[in-house]
Order: sequence, then C-alpha cells, then structure tokens
Amino acid sequence: MPEVWLPYGRVEVSASLSTDRLGPILRPEFGEPLPIEALRKEIEGLGLKGKVAVLGRGLPDRLLEEVREALRELGVEPFTPGGLKPKRSVLIDGASVELPEPVKLLVVSCLRPDGFFGVYCPTSALVEALGEGVMGEVFKRFEGRPKPLEETGALWFSRRVAEELGALGLGILLERGIRWVRGGEPGKVAEEGMRMLRESATKRIRGVGLVASPGFEEKGSLASCLKAMWNVSGLRDGSGLLMLCESSGGLGSRALELYMRGLIKEGHRGYVEGVEDLVMLKEVRERLKLGLVSGLPLLYVKKLGFEPFRSLSEGVESLKGYGRLSFAPEASLTVVRSR
Repeated sequence: MPEVWLPYGRVEVSASLSTDRLGPILRPEFGEPLPIEALRKEIEGLGLKGKVAVLGRGLPDRLLEEVREALRELGVEPFTPGGLKPKRSVLIDGASVELPEPVKLLVVSCLRPDGFFGVYCPTSALVEALGEGVMGEVFKRFEGRPKPLEETGALWFSRRVAEELGALGLGILLERGIRWVRGGEPGKVAEEGMRMLRESATKRIRGVGLVASPGFEEKGSLASCLKAMWNVSGLRDGSGLLMLCESSGGLGSRALELYMRGLIKEGHRGYVEGVEDLVMLKEVRERLKLGLVSGLPLLYVKKLGFEPFRSLSEGVESLKGYGRLSFAPEASLTVVRSR
C-alpha cells in the first residue's frame, strides 16, 4: 500500500492506506525562492532615513538581522522600540483607542493566511504588539468564524491603526526561503499579499475527508496548530478533519491556558491573547468531525472537542467512512475549501 508522509514538528510521520483512499496532496505554489537582493531592493524602496524603530514579529532572528543590516548599509540607524506605550486617544470607527505617539516605524512580519485577520501581515503584527487594549477593539470587529484570505473587520481596523501611526510595513512570505516580499504602506502590503495568496495558496476539494499538518515547526504548539486549522476548515458540513499537532511548545496562548484551568469559557467576551481561537473552534466543531494527533494530555484534547489519536495511522483509520482523503502538509500556508 502507498504511504503518505506529513510533517510533525521537525520530523515526518507516515501512514499507509489503500490506493482507492488516497486523494490529492494539496500544496501552495509559490514558485522559486527569491535571492536576498529582492529583500534589499524592497527595503531600499522604502526611502527611510535617520533613526527608525524596527518591530519584527513571526520571523527568524537571523532574517530580522538581515533587514537591520540592509538598513544600516543605506545609512539608516535601526533600533528596537522599548515598548509602544499608549500616550494619546484616537477615535477609530467610533472607538477611543489608546495609541503611542507617531514614530518613524517599520513593521516587519511574516505573511500567511489567517482565520482571524484574513491575512497575517504587518498591520496584524502591529496591533498585536500594541497589546490587549488595542486587540480588544480589533476583537469587537471579529465575525466569529474563520475567514482566511477574506476581507475582515479585524484587518480593516488594524489598517486604520497603522495609518494613525504612520507606520511602514515589510511583509515576507517564508517557505524554505523567501518566496514573496513587499514593502510600503501597510494596507497596500496586506492587499497585495492577500491577492498573491489567493492565487497561489487556495485549493478546492470534492471529498469530505482531510488530513492536515501546519508544516515543519521548530517548536509546535496547540495555538499554531489551530491557526493552521482555520485555513483548512472551509469544508462542507459533516466532513472529517484530522490535524497533526506536535505540541512540544505546549498550549501556546494565554486564552488556551486559562480555558484549560477553567478560568474562562468558550464564550468569554473580554479579550485575552488567543481568545479568538476558542470562538472559532466552537464554530468549526459544530460543522466538522475533528481529530487530533498530538502529545497533549487526553483531558485537554477531549475538552477542546477533538477525538484524540496517538499516531497518524490511527487517525487516518478513523476517517475510513469518509472516502478518498485529501492531505495538506503545509496547512499554515494553504487554504482548503470544498468545491
């Protein structure tokens, strides 16, 4: 029988299944990796001068240092902001939002599909860095279900915050190298990034069974697994979805930790980091049969509403009644929807 191999943390795991059950392997199509000169060209095009605060999120330290070095070569003096503390109140969409004073700020972030924002990009990274006060206002604009690569109220609000601060953005798609990079006004970066991901990372399937992994992770967590799951949760009602969660990074968010301790419930209305995942999990669990291959305690897995499995083979066997299975080995960068 043929074998299917999927990432599980830093390694791969396999399962054997008959040919009649083996469906498509769904991967994004980003083309060849870009040379480092492409990154430097985008940085040069920003036209920055003098001292610039560089805020980096979701990227390896070595790549952020590459950005800082490119700025230095252009005569720019990059520095890490010591904390974006609120200094003034700004009215955005009828809400009074506490923001720092405008500074010369470059927000450097990864680019990927995101169930909460639609696309994770420099504007998303900025509002996260500003803390739970700003994120609380973002959360109020959340529609309550995963919307990867769709326009969302959360993304719109984050763009307005970036405009108020006069920030610039640099969005970088990493997948075994730099596959896409764009710098400029953060809203424009978000728009172009979403368009590119819609063309390169969206897959449609006819089947009702999907097995997915976030991709290779240095230290995977339940939170990172859930963020990948939102990308592939656009299946027709009653479908089966099996996720792989290596879980050496633990739960991965404050909301998940509080939930497991019984300190907040799924319908918690105030914002704490990661609470949007609890809201989306409730919606997805009502539509799909969920399974999880992980090393997490069984009590945690069952409380979240997943059927727990200790191996990929065991999980695949549980989907025997779902016909031909599709596989998404890089769900953190792949959006899967039913035809």
